[in-house]
Amino acid sequence: MPKSLAISGHFRRKRMLIAIIIAVLVLTFTLFLRFMEEKRRVEQHTSEFATKAIQRFDRLLSPLDLSGDKLAALSESNCSEVHESLVTEMARLQTLRSIILVKNNTMFCSSVFGTLNTSFTLNFPELATSGQQTMMLTTDYKLLKGSPVLVIWYPRAGSPDSGVLQIVNIEMMAAYILEPTFPWVERAVFNVQEKSLEYGNPLIQPAYPSEDEVEQRATSLRYPYSVTLFGPSSLRLALLTTPSQLPLALLLSLLIGYIAWLAIANRMSLAWQITHGINSNEFKVYCQPLINSQTSQCEGIEILLRWYS
Repeated sequence: MPKSLAISGHFRRKRMLIAIIIAVLVLTFTLFLRFMEEKRRVEQHTSEFATKAIQRFDRLLSPLDLSGDKLAALSESNCSEVHESLVTEMARLQTLRSIILVKNNTMFCSSVFGTLNTSFTLNFPELATSGQQTMMLTTDYKLLKGSPVLVIWYPRAGSPDSGVLQIVNIEMMAAYILEPTFPWVERAVFNVQEKSLEYGNPLIQPAYPSEDEVEQRATSLRYPYSVTLFGPSSLRLALLTTPSQLPLALLLSLLIGYIAWLAIANRMSLAWQITHGINSNEFKVYCQPLINSQTSQCEGIEILLRWYS
């Protein structure tokens, strides 16, 4: 094989190797960028779900604050005098299941049952000892037995053992707000202290992630509750979508590899190397005389061109 063909083949193999390396790097980098973009998108969806859930719960609970402060002042009145006001307020605030007035640790008036005489401390010891506005998750054993409710306690100013209890239909609120958005959120849970209410589950019990789930929690800045989300990790979801990105990434890598093949065509050729050698003075000319051994006369000159590259 002529040496020029061998050199040309050598340059061609180098061009091919460089183009393949560039194509593989572009493929890897493109898939990595798409993976990170998908991971951020999953995290953003989950964060937005938690933020919106907190905002909606706060928006539904905020009217209860004004009502609670107003109704707490009625705890010094007789039940017959204020019962109609309780019924009217409960009808206006559609998230409430009932309203109960408390005076001196005794629940004495209900918007549903009228006059009562029940110990506040025995029924809600956590709220009775708090001395401040607070809430708790519990189970309703009076109206819709076995259903979850959120009880909010508003003590009257200057009298921590008197005030008003608002019984909130938290199951209805949770069904409206906490509906999961697959695949980012598989389970959504409303938490108050150590008790939890999960979407689609009427039982109040602690919620824990399964082996293939991760947990993300968002806490309200206005009220003592939080929302916990369970679902696949962002890494796992991003990896699941990576194969769908492969055709586009492969097409882009082939295109960039072909462009690289064309771009280095001049540099990876014998003609370019010779031109570069001439411009860089890499060629040296040597003159070698041809001597006749019999006559010892110079019969010619042999010109040698040497390339120092």
